Amino acid sequence: MSDMAKIISSGFLVLLVPVLMNVLSGRLSGIFHIQELYIKIFLMLPIAGLLFRLTLPEEPSLRLKFGWRSAGIFDILAILVLTLFTLSMGLVLPRRADTGIPLSLPLIPVLILAVLSALAEELYFRSWLLTKLTDCVPYTAVGFSTAGFACMHIWQGWQAVVFAAITGIVYSLYFLNRRCIAALIAAHSLHNVVVVLYSFGLPTVPLT
Repeated sequence: MSDMAKIISSGFLVLLVPVLMNVLSGRLSGIFHIQELYIKIFLMLPIAGLLFRLTLPEEPSLRLKFGWRSAGIFDILAILVLTLFTLSMGLVLPRRADTGIPLSLPLIPVLILAVLSALAEELYFRSWLLTKLTDCVPYTAVGFSTAGFACMHIWQGWQAVVFAAITGIVYSLYFLNRRCIAALIAAHSLHNVVVVLYSFGLPTVPLT
């Protein structure tokens, strides 16, 4: 099996789980019941564990390649800049109201799922997939990784796809230049947390 075939097959297996989670729930929307919320959290934990295993090899040089290095002052500032950028862009590209978070759900589990989702997406699309694609198809790696990331948000409407595509390009370029996955995980998580908290203050605000 070629390297590209291995990447595609591995990516299919990792992405299949969240897709099945939505299909088994009976709908492809952001409105879910409390039982589904806890099921998603339960299923996200092994996905995150698998991604940590894929991106944390024993060899130190490989860990650095996957972005596991200490964050510097620039990276800490980048967390704030990236978060402000994505939040501002969210105001320009509003998503469908029917993909918002129902206020009947408990806040803490929703926040946990939001952070787990950000963690899994950054570990997969930036740390693992982008690194692997850069080795195989360096000139199109950002495009392939971003396309996969954008497709994960199709159920939220075309505005969310455009938002995810722009975010994916910016995050990917940052990762390739800084190799600091912790900063991207923090920025993505902070964005999702702010959106969730805002959602519980104003109904039906879409979640990225």
